[in-house]
Amino acid sequence: MFGIGDTVLASRLLEGEYPDFEKIIPKKSGVEILVDKDEFARAVKLASVFARDGANIVKIKILKESLKISAESGNSGSQEAKVDAKIAAIVPEQAEGEISFNFRFLEDFLHSVTGEEVKMEFSGPNSPGLFTDTADPSYLHLIMPVKVQG
Repeated sequence: MFGIGDTVLASRLLEGEYPDFEKIIPKKSGVEILVDKDEFARAVKLASVFARDGANIVKIKILKESLKISAESGNSGSQEAKVDAKIAAIVPEQAEGEISFNFRFLEDFLHSVTGEEVKMEFSGPNSPGLFTDTADPSYLHLIMPVKVQG
């Protein structure tokens, strides 16, 4: 433990083995998407207003040359925004699809990115999404999707 001014930092060593995080990072993706960070962040923020009433769920639909970001609320209706994107389908069946995330996790990632574009990789609607900053490819953010009934 140590302190500097009004800040105190405390730490402790945990016993046991740290989980092998590399096992949960997808090795292959079916779709790679490059999107402007600011445009994507704006679309997620707009959708988050409606997502707050709907379990914080934001849906990302992959189209041919864009992403559709949407959210629904039982009280206030729904919201949709399109964001231009560069989409490379490695697995053709996954070229167009929909995946749902908790918007808070997307915002956490987008607030920590320094580059102008972000790269997203998906291997299916139930597999984790791999998010990277194009300015710092060593920064990796893994977000588990939300299963949506219906």
